[in-house]
Amino acid sequence: MKEKIAKLTPKNRFIAFVLLPLYQSGMFTIGYLFSFNISGGNGIWSFVGFLLVTFFVCFICNPVFNAFEFDNIYIENGDLTIREKVEKFKGIFIIFTVAPIIMGIYG
Repeated sequence: MKEKIAKLTPKNRFIAFVLLPLYQSGMFTIGYLFSFNISGGNGIWSFVGFLLVTFFVCFICNPVFNAFEFDNIYIENGDLTIREKVEKFKGIFIIFTVAPIIMGIYG
């Protein structure tokens, strides 16, 4: 794992370990606020649970197990801009958008 992280540029580290978790947390919050307005919400524990899942996926599953094509996105195609990465790997970024919203609605 250390050698994978060593291959990451500072820009890709920022994208993978800061922007992506913040983006997913934002999408979860949107879904959560939507469900909170409809049903009254389920409390803070669903948000804490989602943060733990996001931490697990972004900091453990992605770099260690190459989940969601981590190596392909951040190491092999590391020179691409964020926009180019999203265009090239649409399916993965759609999952990173839709899954947190759905989890927020049902969380």
